[in-house]
Amino acid sequence: MTIVTVIIFVEIMMKKISFAGLSKFQINTLIPIGIFSTSFNYFMQVGFDLAPNVGYVNATNAASISLLTLMSAILFKDDLSLKKMAGIAGVTIGLFILFL
Repeated sequence: MTIVTVIIFVEIMMKKISFAGLSKFQINTLIPIGIFSTSFNYFMQVGFDLAPNVGYVNATNAASISLLTLMSAILFKDDLSLKKMAGIAGVTIGLFILFL
């Protein structure tokens, strides 16, 4: 992760990208994105350390798509078809079986 950060920083310096042109709205959007992605990466590493099997962490992460699908249906009035609902149910049931 540090290598990627250094590469991005070098690219910013080489292209002489100025952050002075960012609006307050853009900054207020970028800061929470950075905080949440940092938190996600940190807790994924903690999960890898604590889980008895790395597959548990990966399966839980993959199952987050189900929550994303439900939230998009609620927040953005996205179509929640029978096919999507069956997929959500299958993923959720599979996750419960995995953790038993």
